[in-house]
Amino acid sequence: MNTRWRRRSLLVPALALLLAPGAIAQTGASPKSKAVLPKPAGGPELSSGVIVKSESIGEETTGGEGAKSYRLTINTAAVWRDWVRDQATKAPKTAREAAVEGNKSVATKGEPISPDTLVTVLVVPTTKVETRYRSATDEASRGAKLPEKAAEAAAKADSSGTPKEPPTDAAKAQPTVNFSLEELKPGLFVEVDYALNKEKQVASAIRVVRPVTGSGIPAEATKKD
Repeated sequence: MNTRWRRRSLLVPALALLLAPGAIAQTGASPKSKAVLPKPAGGPELSSGVIVKSESIGEETTGGEGAKSYRLTINTAAVWRDWVRDQATKAPKTAREAAVEGNKSVATKGEPISPDTLVTVLVVPTTKVETRYRSATDEASRGAKLPEKAAEAAAKADSSGTPKEPPTDAAKAQPTVNFSLEELKPGLFVEVDYALNKEKQVASAIRVVRPVTGSGIPAEATKKD
């Protein structure tokens, strides 16, 4: 027998035994495998920006009689610091007034709009809609449910624990504005949680973010009546 061939025949089984445990670990066949599995597709996403288009797409049968769904197009190029700069110091009393005022913003009208900056979501009767209040200088937190708590939310977001802007009398007196699905109009700044469902991006929650009156509004905005 050829000596070289004999050595190869002995090495092959040995190599197979050495490689077998590694192969099991990589494929995940072993109960003790630590193989990292890929993250499932369709997980929740978060986008923020200004609503630039709102379309009613008819009734949703699962939402009951008269329950409608809406398709919202959001421009994510419009960021909070730019949008809030053009907001008036007097808080709007209705959802319609809030949208009209927001639609005048340079961030709404002046930011570039392209397929890369637009996100379209479907808002259905089961979508949770809420209002959050945020200081003009706060770009990290999700705001607070009450205007006078916005400073605390900002402090928690930057880990300082101490509000940089204590609640003003104007913030304490600011009326809260609640929004319904049909009141989600162009001009409003929103944050949306959504996921892919049957090839549609369906929103599970949408937060209308409002600026806190008298709390860090830039100087150019305070000149407005």
